[in-house]
Amino acid sequence: MGTSFYLYFFYRFSNLNKLAFPELRHTHAVLLLESGASMKFIQDRLGHGCITITWNVYSHVSKKINYESIQDLDDYISTIFLKFL
Repeated sequence: MGTSFYLYFFYRFSNLNKLAFPELRHTHAVLLLESGASMKFIQDRLGHGCITITWNVYSHVSKKINYESIQDLDDYISTIFLKFL
């Protein structure tokens, strides 16, 4: 079953019945970012005319993304230094 199926049940059986489309759209974009989707993919998915719009709106929304990026950098640097030991 696809994402639409799960979103329908989440929306239908939660107390979010008054949640408007813009909030769902924003949540969708944030979840895509957190799952590892690229900004270009999200831009295309949301129909933004240029990537700048997507970056300006969504680049700061998740502390998880920042933490994981720092972890990835730390892991990468560690592997580089381990080669020299």
